[in-house]
Amino acid sequence: MKCAISFAFGGLCIATVAEDGNVMLQTGVKSHFPGYGEGDLVTVVTAGPPIAGGGKGEGKGEGKGEGKGDGKGGGKGEVKCKKGGRKKALASGLCQCVKLQGERKKGRRAAPFNITEYVRKTWYFQSAQENEFQLADRLFCTTATYNETLRGETVPLSQDPNSQPPDLLAFNNCLMNNDPSTPCANHGADFTPSFDSPLCVRKSDIPAALRVAPCPLPSYLGGDYYVVAVGPRSDNYKWALISAGQPTEQLDENGCSSPTGLWIATRKPVPAKRDLRQARFAARLNGISLSKMLPIDHSNCDYGNVNYFIK
Repeated sequence: MKCAISFAFGGLCIATVAEDGNVMLQTGVKSHFPGYGEGDLVTVVTAGPPIAGGGKGEGKGEGKGEGKGDGKGGGKGEVKCKKGGRKKALASGLCQCVKLQGERKKGRRAAPFNITEYVRKTWYFQSAQENEFQLADRLFCTTATYNETLRGETVPLSQDPNSQPPDLLAFNNCLMNNDPSTPCANHGADFTPSFDSPLCVRKSDIPAALRVAPCPLPSYLGGDYYVVAVGPRSDNYKWALISAGQPTEQLDENGCSSPTGLWIATRKPVPAKRDLRQARFAARLNGISLSKMLPIDHSNCDYGNVNYFIK
């Protein structure tokens, strides 16, 4: 099925299109998704959401029903990767399960993930893997700012009543087709919360495994946001390697990737070459291929523009 409605930075497909043309909303979405009523065109999908994470299962086994499976991190879903290193993964024909920041026993990646430092300043995305949730026309001046408020002002959220309040809000932005007149979001003085801005970010038992979802949706429909590696120091983050869940798609001899999202971000729009080298090295260390990554242009960006929330 083709994804009909989606949002970026979380790898979440809200609705799919069936062969007969009907829009089928994912379980739990129907009562929360604005603009869709109870008409004949809309059918609720009975299976769990097609992301690496999901709802509460109905039983034990391969994947504990609709949501929890043999994956790892904040949203355990139908993740097919092999633990134990790249050699074992290659022998099994599966992708290598990555260890997130703070999960390794030694080396720089063993340093605990410091979420306070991670959200201290805006992230500028330097490259991304195009997918149906984030097409190439959005890979210009792409940023993410994580905060509890918008410039000190509380954001009134339309939130699922059964979900826990978010730990953070994600204010993502970009320029469509590199056109300053078409920002992806407006975070200025007249900002009004919408379905996909801001997004709700929730922590999990694993510090570097976060969950991201539109705030009106149930939290179990969130997408995985894994901070695979970040550096150079836990008190001074300059670069980050982020994956939308475990890598499950074999790309080439260099490794695998997550089909729903992969990003390299830095603290500066034009980063030091060393920061990019370290992020790319972290990808190789975890068996992640960067072969599908596209560069993100920051040359036509006015980050003083009121549409951007920068800190």
